[in-house]
Amino acid sequence: MNRLHAIVLATVIGATTLAPGAAYATSKPHSQVHADSAKDVVSFDFSGSSETPTAEPTRTAGDIGATFATHAGHAVRMAIRLDSLISGADQGAYGFAVRTSKHRSYIAVLELAKGSSTRARAHLENGNGRQVRCRLAWDIVPSAKTVKVNVPRSCIGRPRWVRVGMGSVAQAGPKLYVDDARTKGASAATLDRFPIYGARLFH
Repeated sequence: MNRLHAIVLATVIGATTLAPGAAYATSKPHSQVHADSAKDVVSFDFSGSSETPTAEPTRTAGDIGATFATHAGHAVRMAIRLDSLISGADQGAYGFAVRTSKHRSYIAVLELAKGSSTRARAHLENGNGRQVRCRLAWDIVPSAKTVKVNVPRSCIGRPRWVRVGMGSVAQAGPKLYVDDARTKGASAATLDRFPIYGARLFH
């Protein structure tokens, strides 16, 4: 099961402050800021057999503008700033993926209640799609169009470094809308690599 499918499956079946800061100008940064391309949401229509994505440049819901990450003392802190929050979707979620120095992968899934932009529940799962017992801190800030998740380092084995990736998915009828913070557009291959990881962040 790939990471995108895990997020979608979680949505179908089923607060702390992060200050954006510039990446440290050292060989071993522990924070990073990444700007995503604007108007790059794509959709996949599962009513047919085609896996070809369609560009959705007018769709602002779930369109990621920037991401922020810090490998802090007790948690990996991640945030997504959007053009506008996902709202009115049949199913919607934000994914915060973490790959560790111990060769383990996790994804924190923030699953929105149907039709809501702010009511949600969060869980952490490992690379096999199994839920990990972990208390996640999260927040959705409508005024800042920002979604935040903190993953305690104790839940992911207290790694020396991590790589993170973030994305949004929303289902409306037969269409699935996707934005990966580190890609412009998408392809069928994107589904197997979602989300794309950034550089290492050291503790």
